Amino acid sequence: MEAESDKPEFLQTAVTNGEVQVRKSSGKIRVRKGQPEEEFQEQKRQFWKTGPIINEQNWLVTSTSSILAEQQNLDDGADNDFQLGQPETEDQSPLLNMNKIERDRVIHAVERLFYLRKFEECLDLCNVLIGTSVISGREAKAYGKNLESIEDLRAACLRNRAD
Repeated sequence: MEAESDKPEFLQTAVTNGEVQVRKSSGKIRVRKGQPEEEFQEQKRQFWKTGPIINEQNWLVTSTSSILAEQQNLDDGADNDFQLGQPETEDQSPLLNMNKIERDRVIHAVERLFYLRKFEECLDLCNVLIGTSVISGREAKAYGKNLESIEDLRAACLRNRAD
């Protein structure tokens, strides 16, 4: 019965945006962000239109390859206008063109290749992702940790490849 007292108590619901006020076990009132009915119906329509996403055994590496190929296509046909998040030179890391979900997916693919002991593939992917430029300023905060983890994996691949 102790577990039931930890459940939040619903206080009020806003019909327009789906937000719900809940009282936590500590007594604090918190507003949970809701999903409007229109967004739910749109997601439902999209699901029935495309169906569930089925991931096969090598989906992570395949999706990473398609993300990198997409980035390469964007780089080849890019405008000369600079936009935030786009590399200024061709030598910069492709991570700068990716959104957070794509970056995380690519980094997870690198980690997976390392875990599967495919050190050559892991090293190749790390070299592509790192690029040759140095990131500074605002981008350093957003991309610094990602590049650090890729650098660490690259170093580990080099060590293990020699063994």
